[in-house]
Amino acid sequence: MTITANNAEEVSPLLEAALADWVDFVFFSVPKSIVIYADHDEYTTFYANSHSNLNRIKEAMSRKQFKSIEGY
Repeated sequence: MTITANNAEEVSPLLEAALADWVDFVFFSVPKSIVIYADHDEYTTFYANSHSNLNRIKEAMSRKQFKSIEGY
């Protein structure tokens, strides 16, 4: 199944719903600055097109007290 969101107002509730459930999904942003993969074991992996984009995500997640699992 593919679901498309056209703007930030649509993306936010879509990601919240997907992350709140135990489903595997892949999120692609346009332009392709990040890709998010989440699995049913409640792990989420972020891929970024640059170190600065990935660092920005890591910093925001750390502020919200998410834990990084190195090497996963």
